[in-house]
Amino acid sequence: MPAILPVTLLSGLPGAGKTTLLRRLRAQSDGRRIGLIVNELRSADIDAATGAATDDVRVCLSPSDMQAAAAYFSQAGFDALIIEPSGLSEPTGMVETFRAGPGEHARFDTLVTVIDAWNFYRDYFSRDTVAQRVAGHGAPVGDDRRAVVDVLLDQVEFADVIVLNKCDLVNDQQRGILLGMLRALNPRADLIEATHGEVASASVLRTGRFNPDATARAAGWMQLMRGTPVPETTAFGIRSFIWQARRPFHPMRFAQLIHEKWRGVLRSKGYFWLASRNGHIGEWEQGGAISRLRSGGHWWCFTREEEWPKDAGHLAHIRSRWDERWGDRRQDLVFIGMGMDEAALRRRFEECLLTDEEMAFGEDAWANLTDPLPAWHEDHDEGGHGDHPGDAPGPGRH
Repeated sequence: MPAILPVTLLSGLPGAGKTTLLRRLRAQSDGRRIGLIVNELRSADIDAATGAATDDVRVCLSPSDMQAAAAYFSQAGFDALIIEPSGLSEPTGMVETFRAGPGEHARFDTLVTVIDAWNFYRDYFSRDTVAQRVAGHGAPVGDDRRAVVDVLLDQVEFADVIVLNKCDLVNDQQRGILLGMLRALNPRADLIEATHGEVASASVLRTGRFNPDATARAAGWMQLMRGTPVPETTAFGIRSFIWQARRPFHPMRFAQLIHEKWRGVLRSKGYFWLASRNGHIGEWEQGGAISRLRSGGHWWCFTREEEWPKDAGHLAHIRSRWDERWGDRRQDLVFIGMGMDEAALRRRFEECLLTDEEMAFGEDAWANLTDPLPAWHEDHDEGGHGDHPGDAPGPGRH
């Protein structure tokens, strides 16, 4: 029976240096055969660009194509398989889409993301959509409204190994800031500094680092939510904190807050409780210059218990967050930043909570509070401008 091939998923924005890294890996293969699946149509010189023979490369645009390619590489005696998706693909989507793709002949082994050290700040604080970025590379303009920073964050936060490439183009301080940011955004990933894609193959091939649960929970914001501290870089003021409260936001004051500048906040995410939408969980997400709020469904206290999860672990989690009066309703937000004024941020959020007098109005009255926020079914993107994490834009247009 053919061996099950370990798969390395190689992600990174266009220009990060994935092709150079591939060429380096093939040059140090020491006789091992490395198959390559490319998940987009590429120029005819891809074989030459990656140093691969024609029989070592397959272009696969669907899960069924991938399954057939993986079967071929396995039966042909290859030792490892690399999947290189489009530079604007998100690894979470790739793993989900192609979960059945490699099939019985291959398994995900390592998720690798290549970061362009020179352009990281530009990409992180950009408000470009994927369609705009694709158009900038001369490709036909599509209607992909995803933000480039969303793709970048998915690639960083859902990775087992992060290769910080082009380190020769930044100085020591810039490199230190980048490494501190990446460690805070994904504490679990192995961080590798590289120039011209020079990475040891053992660091990215057949590492066994991929774990469906651990990789999915690697993001720094998720670690904070689960009560695990994330690495901080005191030399550059990179740190994090979590803010919680047991009373709802006033919609007018909260709407004003999200249009203010949150100096130094690089990443914020979590759940919030809005008085005017008392039964619904609010989801908040911000990365770089892009922020969103949307509905996360209903709080468990507004859901019949027979519809609650049945497994003991999930039920224990709900109970651990339960309040006799308010159920699971709460504010639960995490912040990762550089040079943040934590005391000022906490104070501004606390000012948005209902006062004692407003709380006394009662839940029926809260529904009549003036609420300028967009309807829950609409994604709400607001953005600012900035190009350095020391003056990072916060959520909102300012």
